[in-house]
Amino acid sequence: MQERKQAWLFLKDREDGVPMNSYMHLARNSPGKAPAYLHYHRWTEFGICLSGRGIFYIQGDVYPFAAGDISVIYPGEYHIAQSVSETPSDWWFLTIDEKKLFADWPDRERLLRLASGGYGHILKRNENRQIHAALRRMTELYREDSTVMDGLRGQMGALYACILYETAGWQRDTREEGTLPAVSGAGSMISPAIQYMLSYYTDPVTTEELCALCHISPVHLRRIFTASVGISPIAFLHRVRISHACLALSGTDDSILSIAERCGYPSLSSFNRQFQKQMHKSPSEYRRDEAGQ
Repeated sequence: MQERKQAWLFLKDREDGVPMNSYMHLARNSPGKAPAYLHYHRWTEFGICLSGRGIFYIQGDVYPFAAGDISVIYPGEYHIAQSVSETPSDWWFLTIDEKKLFADWPDRERLLRLASGGYGHILKRNENRQIHAALRRMTELYREDSTVMDGLRGQMGALYACILYETAGWQRDTREEGTLPAVSGAGSMISPAIQYMLSYYTDPVTTEELCALCHISPVHLRRIFTASVGISPIAFLHRVRISHACLALSGTDDSILSIAERCGYPSLSSFNRQFQKQMHKSPSEYRRDEAGQ
C-alpha cells in the first residue's frame, strides 16, 4: 500500500496544449496500461484512436474505447486514458485554441460558447459520421503541412464550426466564455483515489485505503467524491470494473468467469449483479449483441 501511495501525482493543468504562436496543435500519444495522471486543458482537445483498446476517464464518466473511436474533451474537463494491454494504444490528439481560430468570425461568440460548454465523451466508430469525417480531414490538413497553418485557417475553421454545431446538444452547463469548472480544489483532493481505482481495480479496494491516499475522513471522502463525480467511490470502482469487463467481453473469447475474476469480482453472481445493474443486460447478452454489430 505504501509503495502505491508514493506513485500518485495530483491533478494537473496542462498549459502546453497549443503553442503561443498558433491556434492548433497535433501530437501523437500512446497512453499506457498504467495511467499517468489526471489533467485538464484550457483548450478543446479531440483524439482519434488509431489502434489498441482501453478506457477513457472524463469528468466522472468511464468510457471503453477501441480503434476508430474519437475522444471529445472540452476546456477544464479532467481526464485520463488507459490501455488494457501491455502494448499502449495509439492516438492522434488535436488541441484547438478557439479564440485564435475564430478571431475574425462574425459568429465568434456563439462558437466560443459551444466550445466551452460541451460534455466530453467518446464517440464510437459508427456514431455521428459527420464529426468523424470533419475531424479526420482536419488532422489530414495539419499533417500535410503544419507550417502553413495561417493559409489553412479558413478550412480548419469551417470544419471545426461544423463539429461545434453538430455537438450543440451536448451542453453540460452554460459557463461564460473564458471560465473553467472548479477542478483544482475538491477535484484535486480526490484525484489520488480516482487514479488508484483506475490502476488497481482488479484488487480489493477499501474505503480506508482511499482515505489514506487522500488524507481525509470516510465521510469527507464520500461527500467530496459524490459532489465531484456524481456517485460514491465504491460505485465508481464498479463502473471502472464493468467498463473493463465490456472490453473483454467484446474483444476476447475468454469465459465470463475468468473475465469476472480478472475485473476484481470474487464470484460470478456478484459480477452478474453489477453488470446487469450498469448495462441493463447480462454479460452473455452483451457479448452476443456486440458480436452481432
